Amino acid sequence: MVAIVADDDGCREVVGAAEGFTESSEYLREFLSRLKSRGLRGARMLTGDKAAGMVCPVAEVFPEAAHQRYAVCFYRNVLAKVPESKRPQGRHAHQ
Repeated sequence: MVAIVADDDGCREVVGAAEGFTESSEYLREFLSRLKSRGLRGARMLTGDKAAGMVCPVAEVFPEAAHQRYAVCFYRNVLAKVPESKRPQGRHAHQ
């Protein structure tokens, strides 16, 4: 798990990291709470997968922040429902 913040100018900075991440609510709540206790304020959006364990802790620790699902996770879930014969083939098939 890596927490990266972007300021209003788009400059990014890593503000937290943890290994052994699980998709449990408890783990994420603890990670976010540590960031908040270290001074992280003003979070407006958090991105990640839409695991059940992610949505509630985000709302609890940073209630003012929106949650956005990673686009790659969304597309993986969608493509999992598309038959192989209908999927684009080759490395650059999305272009």
